[in-house]
Amino acid sequence: MLSKVGVSSWLDGIFRTCDPELIWPSLDDALDGKNLLQPSDCVPYLISAFGVVYAWNAVIGAIKFDFQRGRITCFEDPNVENHVNNEGSFLAPFIAEKDTYDEYGLYDAAVKKFGPLSENQIFSFAPIFALGGQPEHSNLIVTDVRAHLALLAQPQEFDILHFDSERYPGGFERIE
Repeated sequence: MLSKVGVSSWLDGIFRTCDPELIWPSLDDALDGKNLLQPSDCVPYLISAFGVVYAWNAVIGAIKFDFQRGRITCFEDPNVENHVNNEGSFLAPFIAEKDTYDEYGLYDAAVKKFGPLSENQIFSFAPIFALGGQPEHSNLIVTDVRAHLALLAQPQEFDILHFDSERYPGGFERIE
C-alpha cells in the first residue's frame, strides 16, 4: 500500500499508511512463540496516532495489533477452513469514524500539546501500560514509532483474540 499511495493520513492525521519496515520488528516480538500467526505472513499497512497497527494476512484478512494493551485481534475466524478474504476486511479501517482511532479521547489534546505527527512518530503514554501507566493527559508523550513499539512489545505476552460481537459475550474470545 505504501508503494501505491505513499504516506497518507485520514481523519485529521489520526491514522495513516505506514512503512512496513518500521513495524515488522515489533510484529516479530509480539508474535514470538505464537502458532496461529507468523510475522512474515502479516503486512502492516496502517498505524493509528497511538500506535495501533493494522496488518494484512492473506489467510485471515485484517489484523489489529494493539501494542499498548498487548492484544492482537483477528476480525475473521482463523479456525474456519478455506476462508475467503474480501476487500471489505482490508478497507474497513478507512471507513471508520474518528473515535474508533482516538482510543483514549486524547488525540486533539495530544496534537495541541505536541503538534502534528511526522511519519516516524506516534503518541503514547509514560509510563507504559505494562508498567502501570494510565491513558491520561498528563502522561502523554510523542515518540519514535520503531523504538516505542519495540519497547511496548517486549515486556508483555500478547493475547490473540477473535472479535465477533454476535458470537461472544463482550465481543472477544481469546484464541491463543
